[in-house]
Amino acid sequence: MASWYGTDIFMEKYQEKENIGGYLSYSENEISRCIFYSRGEKPKVIGTMDFDQTFEIENAKTNLNERELTKTEFELFEIRKMH
Repeated sequence: MASWYGTDIFMEKYQEKENIGGYLSYSENEISRCIFYSRGEKPKVIGTMDFDQTFEIENAKTNLNERELTKTEFELFEIRKMH
C-alpha cells in the first residue's frame, strides 16, 4: 500500500522525473514509509511519504527535501542492487 499510494503522491508532486533512481518501502513502528532515491553511485532520498495504519491519502505526510539514506534505507538499497 505504501508503494502504491506513495508512487501516486510522489509522481504528482515531484517535477524532476529524470532524477528518479528507484524507490523502497518499509514499515517502522506504526508508520509505513515509501522513499524515492536519486540516480547515481551515491543516491540520496529525494522524496518520503509516510502513512499511518489507515493508509488514507489525506493523512499521508510528504517530504520532498533531499537527504541522506538512513542506515536501514541504505541496507535495503544494497539488497535491491543485488537482485
